[in-house]
Amino acid sequence: LRCHMTAGYSNLTQNIRERTERKLLLQKNHPLELIKKSIFSYFNNIKTTRYETYDQLDPVVTIEQNFDSLQTPLDHPSRNKDESYYLNEKQLLRCHMTAGYSNLTQNIRERTERKLLLQKNHPLELIKKSIFSYFNNIKTTRYETYDQLDPVVTIEQNFDSLQTPLDHPSRNKDESYYLNEKQLLRCHMTAHQPDLLTENFHHLNSNDTTGFLFAGDVYRRDTIDSTHYPVFHQLDGVKLFNKNQLPTNLYDAHKFIENDLKNTLEGLAKHLFGESTEMRWVDAEFPFTDPSTELEIFFNNEWLEVLGCGNILHKIITPFQKKYLDDSEMKKLNSITTVYKEETKSIKTPESLGWAFGLGLERLAMVLFDIPDIRLFWSSDKRFVNQFKNFNEKEDNLLDIKFKPYSKYPSCKKDIAFWIHNNDTTKHSFTPNEFYETVRNICGDIVEEVILIDKFIHPKTQKESNCFRILYRSMDRSLTNEEINRYQFKLRDDIVNTFDIELR
Repeated sequence: LRCHMTAGYSNLTQNIRERTERKLLLQKNHPLELIKKSIFSYFNNIKTTRYETYDQLDPVVTIEQNFDSLQTPLDHPSRNKDESYYLNEKQLLRCHMTAGYSNLTQNIRERTERKLLLQKNHPLELIKKSIFSYFNNIKTTRYETYDQLDPVVTIEQNFDSLQTPLDHPSRNKDESYYLNEKQLLRCHMTAHQPDLLTENFHHLNSNDTTGFLFAGDVYRRDTIDSTHYPVFHQLDGVKLFNKNQLPTNLYDAHKFIENDLKNTLEGLAKHLFGESTEMRWVDAEFPFTDPSTELEIFFNNEWLEVLGCGNILHKIITPFQKKYLDDSEMKKLNSITTVYKEETKSIKTPESLGWAFGLGLERLAMVLFDIPDIRLFWSSDKRFVNQFKNFNEKEDNLLDIKFKPYSKYPSCKKDIAFWIHNNDTTKHSFTPNEFYETVRNICGDIVEEVILIDKFIHPKTQKESNCFRILYRSMDRSLTNEEINRYQFKLRDDIVNTFDIELR
């Protein structure tokens, strides 16, 4: 007699069960194995990129992996038992290999729903609104504003359209959050710049400039400490000029744009930090702009980076001017890597040029409001939220808001050490970012910091050993030893099951 109702849910037949044991891709010289091996070999011979290979992944996946993580609609026919093989109400045999591709955790999924920039008087919303207000008060340029752009973007949007090299580390799953092989959570707000250029280019006429600002949450796998979090918020801005507002040669046109950029952003710094703010410009390199620079301010007796900016690369902006440029002109502009060269003085200014900037809202908020820990932005504790809720933008000044710490709860340190093997292809390869992600997924925001305190190679076995120190500290309450131990033991068990490692 059945012990539970789930016993009658499965629709697997004996025939299908037997097929799961055959493993044709592992049978030497089976025709499918030969093709698989040939494809693996091709990618392994590409020296510019290292490809991990997996051919023993468990065919049993969850509904979350097979459907939800890939944004499959709830009413899609493939979810029905008429089309898929279910083991129970939560597990099935994968319908496609993409089911195992996503590396989004439940922790990250929940963050995508929080939308902090839309929460009235959240500290990040206050700064976003203040920056929008500054640009909207510039009467010479009309700025469109966007703060509800979808964080799910394509590889084309996030990397290809911005000239990101194919071997750039940010493309790896170790650094970015992928939904599937074609979509990921944006790593930067600049992913929307080409689309917004397309949308706003038609606003540009012969006697005007136009601009747009766009803010949102961005996602990167990162270390764990008081200033890093896998989700943070950026605000980007773009201004476009028609050639009629610019000098007639490319060199002088870029000088004009750079001066306009610096004047505008120095005004923004004064708007946020006060009229007497001391500033300086520092040369920088960014993949989307040339020349590139960073603005620093002298605040609380130290120099702080506020934002990065520059003149938009020709490769990014010329595709929107095809009707104004012939192929030779387009090629010539796209070949320019440095605009301040003698040769650019003889090149005529194209139909449109522009500048762009980007800044991190958490960084600004932590400086302006004296917020000591980035985790606080995600806190629902009224002792935090209530310190900002009564702000009135017409009567109050952002500089007058200072966070008052309501408690400093005791911390607890726990070490975890292990040998790294990375030989078992059925498990994830160990990387620090994978480990940090596991810590966050299991322990959430009660972990304040994770530090690699020891690393060495065994002289005989050549195996690598890592020892991480985990600092547990809640922002809202005291943690008991029993509670911390439960998390620590759960973490130990999970990393052994996930990675090919051996605890020490």
